[in-house]
Amino acid sequence: MWRPIRTTRSAGFRCRRRAGTVAKRWWQGLPADTELFHWRDTTLSRPTAADALLQRDQGFVMDKVLALQCHLQVTPKMVTDWVARYHEALRPADGPSGRVQTETEITRALPQRVRALRRIADLVYTRWLEGFGERPDRK
Repeated sequence: MWRPIRTTRSAGFRCRRRAGTVAKRWWQGLPADTELFHWRDTTLSRPTAADALLQRDQGFVMDKVLALQCHLQVTPKMVTDWVARYHEALRPADGPSGRVQTETEITRALPQRVRALRRIADLVYTRWLEGFGERPDRK
């Protein structure tokens, strides 16, 4: 399925969950202030048949498809490398929109944030695999 892409800069750990039964099931067990890591300058439109997980079409599910426009796989080194390599992207083109964080904001408490992100990835991907009838081993 082809979906239109919109330009929107986003970099950092901010994210807002979507309300709704499906979203609540996916994020169950996570604190309300859960942070996900974003680094992108485009987004797509959520298909009408998909259930939103995050606001601004940043995450959705449709049948067995899980779509997330965030990075659950990052390491502290990846984040610091991206900040160094793509530092120009951290300057918001549309003024202070709140969608782009500064280097200081992004790297603050980075090891702790990445550890939390790994727990989130474990939970999210476990739920996704359960949709295929799989029961992954939990560590």
